[in-house]
Amino acid sequence: MEGNGNGWYFWFLADFAVLIVMMTAVFLARRHHARSRLQASATTSTTAPAVTHEDQTYKWVGLFPFSYISWFLYSALLIAKIVLLIQMDIAVNIPSEAWYGSTFLTLVIGCAAIVFTLLVDSHHEALTDSPQQAYITYALSYSSLEILDAVAFLSLLFPNQCNPQYRSKLEDLVLGLTCASLLLPTLALYKLARSDFGKSPKSLGMKLMYRLAYLLIINTPFLVIRIYLWTYFNEDVSVFLLKNVILSYVHLRSFIPECREWINNLRKLRDSLLHEERSFDGLPNGETAKESRENTTIELDEQEVQKSR
Repeated sequence: MEGNGNGWYFWFLADFAVLIVMMTAVFLARRHHARSRLQASATTSTTAPAVTHEDQTYKWVGLFPFSYISWFLYSALLIAKIVLLIQMDIAVNIPSEAWYGSTFLTLVIGCAAIVFTLLVDSHHEALTDSPQQAYITYALSYSSLEILDAVAFLSLLFPNQCNPQYRSKLEDLVLGLTCASLLLPTLALYKLARSDFGKSPKSLGMKLMYRLAYLLIINTPFLVIRIYLWTYFNEDVSVFLLKNVILSYVHLRSFIPECREWINNLRKLRDSLLHEERSFDGLPNGETAKESRENTTIELDEQEVQKSR
């Protein structure tokens, strides 16, 4: 975009559009909670009625779809800016003595964790010390930590930490993993939206996908690359290396039993479907399983009446 000052207006317009989407997401969430409070106060019951969404639309998109849509757009725009800064060597050519140097750039990108925190916090009204609050706090803290880890990982390409010996070899890999890491909180928000932000049961399949994604995209690759740079290039070890070790262990320890449970659930579902199919095939004149159960109940009642006579 050098020499074309008008080209930079695109980024301002994109920032403004993402801001509008995020404000819309927050507005819709606050309006929903305000209406829920009004409905609760209008009832004579002492407890607020539960707001359920059983139709297929809410089942798949979740309660607040704009929450994860807005983060996806925000992170995609942030990734585009990061790629531009790295590929055009803008970040590398920043003077080390400038106040807007690599440290300031790291802090600015790290503010994505604050944006994520505010976005999640504006979408719920969980009671203090409730299971819902604990679940949201866990998801929020974990995703924010992963964002900060991704920013620290990206700083390997900044001037004060960049080693020309490995920059040419690892630049694309580091950049790709960082960009994927910034997109992954979209999955966390989608998981929260599917569970009505901790109110409904959590999907086991979503939990497995969530753990597998963070294990294979963030913690394991980050750990391997950091050990490689430490061993072969004598780079300073980041404290996030220990975080990668701990969370890799945590994910593996939780993934294996959850995977077994998921497989058992699939087997039970398969057996149930096979049983229903066999029951349906054995019924006369196309009678359904429900009708068969009703007819059996009627026959048993008639037999009881005859015995009583």
